[in-house]
Amino acid sequence: RHLAGKISGADGDLQPRPQAAGSDSAGRSPDSIGILGASIGGPEAVRSFLSGLPADLSAAFILAQHIGSEFLDLMASQLDQATELTVRCAQEGDRLEAGQVLIVPVDRRFNLDEYNRVVLGEPLESLRYSPCIDHVMTDICDRYAGQVKVIIFSGMASDGIAGAEHVISHGGEVWVQDPDTCVVSSMVDGALAAGGVAYTGNPAELAVRLTELCQTETIE
Repeated sequence: RHLAGKISGADGDLQPRPQAAGSDSAGRSPDSIGILGASIGGPEAVRSFLSGLPADLSAAFILAQHIGSEFLDLMASQLDQATELTVRCAQEGDRLEAGQVLIVPVDRRFNLDEYNRVVLGEPLESLRYSPCIDHVMTDICDRYAGQVKVIIFSGMASDGIAGAEHVISHGGEVWVQDPDTCVVSSMVDGALAAGGVAYTGNPAELAVRLTELCQTETIE
C-alpha cells in the first residue's frame, strides 16, 4: 500500500492499447475463471498480461491487487484502456461474464453467488493485506473448484500462497510469473516452493498460453 502512489504514477507513462470496436463475449458465462493475485510491481505485469488477451476470450478474471483504495479507479481505467477485455471495479450485484476483469475492493470480502453475481461482505478491518488474496482464492475455489486458474504476479509478502495451495488441492491450476521478470518475487517464490505450479512465464507468455488453452477448450 505504501508504494501504491509510486506504482500508480509510474503506470501513467505507459501507452494505452486501442479498445476493440465490439465483442461478442458480452453476456456469456465464462468457461473458466482466472484469479490474478499481485502486489508490488503487479499493475505493470497485469497490464502486460491483459494486453495480450483477445476480446472473445471464453474466460473471465478476478484481480486481487494490493493497492490503496484511492488508486483502484485509476488502475481500473488504465487497465481497461490497455486491453480488449472490459475492466472495472467490482460492485455488489455485478455479474462476472466472459471477457471481463473485475477488480476486488480492498476493504470488503469478495465472492460470487450461484449466478456469477458479485457478493460483497461487510467492511473488513485490520487486514494484514488488502485485499486478502488468500480469501479470494479460497472463496472462489470453494464455489467453482476445478474451473479456477490462479496466476500469481510480482509481489512482496506471502499472501496468496495458502490460497494457491487450496486451489491445487481442489483441482484447480496455479501459474506464476517468471521470478526473473518480477519487480519483487516473494509471492511467486513462495508459490514455487510450495509446489504444484503448472506453468511459469513472463506476462506475455502467460497470456499466450492461456489463450491457446481457451481456444482448445472451445474447439473440444
